Formats: sequence, structure tokens, C-alpha cells
Amino acid sequence: MRQCKSINPDEAAAYGAVLLASSLTDEKPLMLVEVAPHSLDLVTTTLIKRNTKIPTKTSEVFTTSSDYQSSMSFQVYEDGHTTANDNNLLIEFQLSAVDKSSRKQIDISIKNRCCLSEDEIEQVLNDAGRLKWEDEKQKSRMAAKIMLEKYIFTIKSKIEDDEVKQETSEEFRENVLTMCDTMLKQIDIDQMATKEDYELMHTKVESVCGPIMAMNILSLTIHLVVISRDTETKNGERRHLPIDWPRRHVKSGLPSLLPPLPSTTPCW
Repeated sequence: MRQCKSINPDEAAAYGAVLLASSLTDEKPLMLVEVAPHSLDLVTTTLIKRNTKIPTKTSEVFTTSSDYQSSMSFQVYEDGHTTANDNNLLIEFQLSAVDKSSRKQIDISIKNRCCLSEDEIEQVLNDAGRLKWEDEKQKSRMAAKIMLEKYIFTIKSKIEDDEVKQETSEEFRENVLTMCDTMLKQIDIDQMATKEDYELMHTKVESVCGPIMAMNILSLTIHLVVISRDTETKNGERRHLPIDWPRRHVKSGLPSLLPPLPSTTPCW
């Protein structure tokens, strides 16, 4: 008979002591459940979430991008990081359809009965800890990029408004569109830009396009707040301010704040 060396004797004794202590108390029976230490993902889809009890079963429906497509490629990762490149690639396989006709549904079931060893799992956990700060950095970088793109597309949308065309010159609008197009090209080219790079680009766009957003905010404020206004004089008489009173104070500089109110006390 060969001695089993796969179990640590100290850990086995500790587990046994815990189970014995639990059986001698009034606590509920202890159940040990094995769970998945990491999520199992495809490039864009999570198949099995972390801490899911195993064995488990899941299913997912995928659609080919074009008719008569005869195969699909799958990469299965584990770790659950923000980007797939930072995850541990478990397996990559090609799924081919027997029937290559269009719009034909093909079902396949994949079963996996193997897993990583304890040392490999520990190594993956250690790598996950080291990469955690990179995940946070990547999330911040992507958030800054999305905010910049959203701001640029908002500017390009507002520049076509009739109100903006009335308040700005054609040269100014051309400069704004040039700046927006230049920044969008730079975003596409510089895929390794950092969060600080995107924030700097955002500042440059705001320096040129800021009056457009300021005008939009001013117009919205006028519409909601001062569409009609009465004021009361010292003698108790009421006089009505024209609806376009705030706009008379709007000059070519397009201030981001409303002009100051008259010295009389407003009555809303």
C-alpha cells in the first residue's frame, strides 16, 4: 500500500478538529461547498461568475455575423479582469457547423471535467492581486476617453443648431469642427493614451468649444427660469421685464453664467 501524499496532514487534522467541534455544539450542520475561484469568460461575455457552486452548467446563445458563416472562434478566459488580454487563457477552439445553410440553428454542448491544480490556482490569485491596480487604471483611462468622445459629439451636434449659427460666425464654427475632427483622429491613432492624455485633450477642446456649451446652458436656463419675470419697485408698483431681457445682455463672448439682475427686488 502506497502512502497518499496529496493531502497535507496538518490541514487534514485541522479540518477534522473543526468538524468534531461543530458536531459537539448546537450549531447547524456544516456544509463545505466547492466554488469557482474565478469567473469564466469569453472576450465579451461572462459564462460562469466567480464563487459559483461547482459542478455547474450554463448555456449561451451566439449568432453569426453573416449568413453562410461556417465556423466561429471561441477563447475561454478566467480571472474577470477589465480587458481580456489580462486574463488567463484556458482554451481556444474553433466551432464548425455541419449544416452550412443560412439561418440554421446548431446546438453544441461542451463539458469540461478538468481544472487547475492548487498551485496553479494560487498563482492565478497572486497574479490577480498584482493586476488589480492595473484594472483600476484601465477603468479610469476608459472613463476619461468616453467622457472626451461624448463631449466632442455633443459639440458637433450643437454646432448645427440655428441658435448657435445666429450667435456665432462661420469662421468660429469651422474652427470648432476642425478641432473636434482633429481630436477624434488623435483618439483613434493613439490607442495607448493615458488618462492624463485624455484629460489634456478635453481641456484643449473646451478652450475652443467652450462657448458652444456655455450658450447651450444659457439658453436652457433662460427657457426654464426667466421666460417671464416680474419685478416690484420700491413704491410697490409691478413692472414686467421683457422676455428677451437676458438675451440683450448676451454678447459675442457667450458667458457661461446669467447676467446680473437689475437692482430692483425680483418677485417670482
